[in-house]
Amino acid sequence: GWWSLDFPFGIAKETACALRLNSWQEWLRWCGRGGGATILRDEARELTNRAGVAWGQRRQVDESNQTTWFPLFEQLYRQTIYGAREVLLPLDEEGFCILPWGRMALKSTAVVVEGFPGATIRDHLLKRRVSYKGRTGAHRTAREFIIEALKSAPFAIPIPDDVALKAVEDRDGDALDALVLLLGSWISQRLSVDTWKQQLARLDGCGATVEGWFPV
Repeated sequence: GWWSLDFPFGIAKETACALRLNSWQEWLRWCGRGGGATILRDEARELTNRAGVAWGQRRQVDESNQTTWFPLFEQLYRQTIYGAREVLLPLDEEGFCILPWGRMALKSTAVVVEGFPGATIRDHLLKRRVSYKGRTGAHRTAREFIIEALKSAPFAIPIPDDVALKAVEDRDGDALDALVLLLGSWISQRLSVDTWKQQLARLDGCGATVEGWFPV
């Protein structure tokens, strides 16, 4: 199957350079060292400061999708670091296909890609930005609209009523994000092997393979 995970798979190439990392695998191993996420985040901040690199560097894919956060942002760095350490590093060491870095084979039984629920909702479901994480009636209504869009053509995802209700009731939006990531996997799976190879070659050409890429 195709697994779409909602955390940054890489860091900005400028940040990686300040950390003296030359590849995405080196980033995974850097996160896999001893110490908690806060210790590693603080070390990364110190190294970027020494190198004269702006701390809030966003990846190319973040810029193109107009994200407001960067991989080591205060409310995101734990997901980024622990995601690399506890999820991506073991999968990479076991030979799973993690795109765009993995060798994309048509016979791959499991493929892992980065997802971005907010952008998927904006570009494919509601065709506009919408605030759906929160406690107000407007937030709840937005979650209901998103569920209906997922269940409707052209996607027609068969979401059971109890699952839909859980997603609507979850004020933090995590349950809804998980459903939207199903669509993210579908979008990623429909891309050709050549598209993924071209994206990796593009990143390689500008020294940014450590950043990664995902489609929206």
